[in-house]
Amino acid sequence: MNEPVVEITRRGADRLRLGHLWIYRSDVSKAPGAKAGDVVAVVDGRRRFLAKAFWSERSQIALRVVTRDEEQVDEAFLA
Repeated sequence: MNEPVVEITRRGADRLRLGHLWIYRSDVSKAPGAKAGDVVAVVDGRRRFLAKAFWSERSQIALRVVTRDEEQVDEAFLA
């Protein structure tokens, strides 16, 4: 994973596993190095990969999931 890694709480991980595509700021544990608009790898407290998402520094919706697979999110992916 080349992206910044954002760790989410157990509650956030459970919501993600139930199909939610948004993770709220209150469910983010750590987000070192993530900048607004970055594609980030989302992991749980055990550092298990959960998804890739867009990171927002300001919104209460901190993460917006784009894929649950460990794949490159680039121009080709978005096309």
